[in-house]
Amino acid sequence: MMTDSRVMPDPDKLKKTLERSRHRRKELELLQLELEELIVSLEMESRKQRKEQLQQYFKTL
Repeated sequence: MMTDSRVMPDPDKLKKTLERSRHRRKELELLQLELEELIVSLEMESRKQRKEQLQQYFKTL
């Protein structure tokens, strides 16, 4: 008969690992939000430039 030889993880190590994991997840979430804001900002700037180009075009008519 075989015995189950699995070892229970050290609770302190497990707690620290979970804390680091949560911290990294929050860091990634913040970075994701910042990246999304940057993308939106770039899209807005691109639209603004295109609008100005079109306005200039219609002024020359």
